[in-house]
Amino acid sequence: MPNNNKPRKTWQYSNEVKVKAVMLSLIEGIQVKEVAKTSNIHHFILSRWRKEFQERKIVADKRRKLTDVVSKTEKEISRVKSLEAEIRKLKQELDL
Repeated sequence: MPNNNKPRKTWQYSNEVKVKAVMLSLIEGIQVKEVAKTSNIHHFILSRWRKEFQERKIVADKRRKLTDVVSKTEKEISRVKSLEAEIRKLKQELDL
């Protein structure tokens, strides 16, 4: 049996990282699992952050413009979705 005397590594995330992930997960059409996967965190952690954000335990820094980050990300997501649709269309044309 392996020796488990070593403590597990716990990651510390800044408030900015938490708020950014929560704001991205609140965008319509985006799933929590997708945001968690791209942020390299477990979706349970992101769900907990969302709950803490609603309870005002996690607060965005008023000095930073998170709306700019979110709007850029929304544009990137819509671009990726349109490219994926185009790929599906091209694959269907090749199969015919």
